[in-house]
Amino acid sequence: MKRSSLILAFMMIMTLTPVFSQEGFRLALRGGPQWIGFTGSDFRSTSPSEIVVRRDQTTGFQFGFDFEYYFTERFGIATGLIFSRQGQTYSLDLDDTWGDRTLDVRLMYAKIPFAVLYRILQTSKTNLYLKAGLYAGYRTGADDNYQDVIPEEILLPGPEERYSPGDFGFLAGIGAEINLSRMLNLRISIEADRGLRNVFRNEPWGYLAGAASAKNTTVTFSFGLVYLHGSCCDGN
Repeated sequence: MKRSSLILAFMMIMTLTPVFSQEGFRLALRGGPQWIGFTGSDFRSTSPSEIVVRRDQTTGFQFGFDFEYYFTERFGIATGLIFSRQGQTYSLDLDDTWGDRTLDVRLMYAKIPFAVLYRILQTSKTNLYLKAGLYAGYRTGADDNYQDVIPEEILLPGPEERYSPGDFGFLAGIGAEINLSRMLNLRISIEADRGLRNVFRNEPWGYLAGAASAKNTTVTFSFGLVYLHGSCCDGN
């Protein structure tokens, strides 16, 4: 995160002659790692007193494309299709009989963003923009090892039945572009998503009882290429 912040700060101070004009349709391909997790849960108040459930730092990945249109040099809109691997890793501190265990929850989503774009800085070779909007996602896969880590002799429904079939929420981000040629830019960006729908379809069992209000949260660092169609640069 610190390294990517330094890169964006470097872009911001490159205040050269503002002759970089790119209006029209744009196709952006992107991908990169993301910090993922479920927020909104309080396990310590719901788990049995002898059990501690901790949310560990968890990583995933994201890739896809964005279709953008700039009405002016400053304002634009964007949509696209993003494939995202999300979830959460938990550390379970059980009693002396069962020991410590790790629970991994992995969810795959196909997400469609709807966002407004605003360029806050333009130079002869770079631009810096803000992004904000909404997204809707459909869960394409689910997997966990919950059945293996619980000590109770019960048979749980499969992962596909335990998690909500979709998600929706807010998104916001900041990005920088470097002009490589008349029709191609290099893009680096940071984007955060916050889901509004409970991850679990029904009330969770056992140790995850405190996760009834769990929401998807991601922070993505991505890089990619932007194809400029209908853009104009004065060549200076």
